[in-house]
Amino acid sequence: MITNTTSFTESNRVISITELSQLLSKSRVSLWRWQRDGVLPLPIKIQGRTIGWRESAILEWLESQEVS
Repeated sequence: MITNTTSFTESNRVISITELSQLLSKSRVSLWRWQRDGVLPLPIKIQGRTIGWRESAILEWLESQEVS
């Protein structure tokens, strides 16, 4: 279980598609498909065409994926 002891700056850190790919052990293509299909939380636009995901949103999403 993930606790809320993470500091504000860590939980609101923006992670790239490469970091997310490593974190979830999934290919970038799989992640783009998950995003397209609404499985992943929506990314945020950082600058121009650069996008990323708030770490807090990914952690919440991962927690919701746990099987009871």
